[in-house]
Amino acid sequence: MTCTQQSGISGLVTTLPSSLGAKCTAVAPDAGTLAVGGCYVDGNSVMVPPKNNTFGTMGRNIFRDAGFKNVDFSVFKNFKFTERFNAQFRAEFFNLLNRPIITNPFGSVNGYAGGSDPSGPSTFGCGCTTPDIAAGNNVVGSGDSRTVQLGLKLMF
Repeated sequence: MTCTQQSGISGLVTTLPSSLGAKCTAVAPDAGTLAVGGCYVDGNSVMVPPKNNTFGTMGRNIFRDAGFKNVDFSVFKNFKFTERFNAQFRAEFFNLLNRPIITNPFGSVNGYAGGSDPSGPSTFGCGCTTPDIAAGNNVVGSGDSRTVQLGLKLMF
């Protein structure tokens, strides 16, 4: 078996050592699915696609991400003009450190791109969007990049 790797950017195809192919075929339940599904090798760990029309033997939640880390920050200043008139100025920063918050692959209820098939070859395992966009709900502070919101409230 010949192993190749194709770049998703330039389309170049590189031939890989035959030892990688031997690792893949040694554990593959159906060699016919290797040509379609490919194989992932990292050291002594090998991940191959299951037989056609089966779900495979991998357990639920075997892949973990870096965890959810988000810092929101608010600053408020109250002004008192008279006993009856007050104002409040506020500055709110959502995702202050601007860390990317990518959704788990097809983690939203609606799916990515309006319900595309998560098992399709072009979208398999794609964490392509933030949770708010994937769910079709663009709410400030729910996954987008850094957002600053200023407000002035007058009370009388």
